[in-house]
Amino acid sequence: MRILLVRHPVGAYRGEREVAERAHCVAASFPARRTPATQNAGVTRGEPMSLDVSPALLEQAERGEVDEAAFVDCVRTSLPYAWEMISSLTAQLEVEGGEFADNQTPPPDEQARGQLLRALASDAIRGALQRHFGVRLAFQNCHRVAVFPLDPSVDDRLAKFTSIRGQLLNQSPELRDC
Repeated sequence: MRILLVRHPVGAYRGEREVAERAHCVAASFPARRTPATQNAGVTRGEPMSLDVSPALLEQAERGEVDEAAFVDCVRTSLPYAWEMISSLTAQLEVEGGEFADNQTPPPDEQARGQLLRALASDAIRGALQRHFGVRLAFQNCHRVAVFPLDPSVDDRLAKFTSIRGQLLNQSPELRDC
């Protein structure tokens, strides 16, 4: 990290202490970048995690190959609200048919909202859920989850749902904090 000090016209360095304090705060806000030697070092005990990973599953990942069914089960137990949401929407789509099934009810609390965010913002989790349930997932406004069949006949509807226009039309004052 570089710190630039600006020389005040009268010759004194202005704000050296403030700059140093600010630099320390900024450096503390960002974790150290992982090097190739440390990026796959595993999870340190006590670190916050988005999934409750069993030691056996972590060992699989460290060896290089992970059983996707075990990973999906980890997601199911770690993110029960998100799992139930996607599971029930998939069942609704199977029973009712149509182009898609979606949820428009905000989560009951921030923990549930966080589960949806973690499930759908992670490419690995989202992909595993899509393969497991045999659907395509779409997401708007931190809570509006939709499941679409894999059938290419709904591609246009999926494109409309995930478009900028679709996002804008799904706005409401109640969703401002999501």
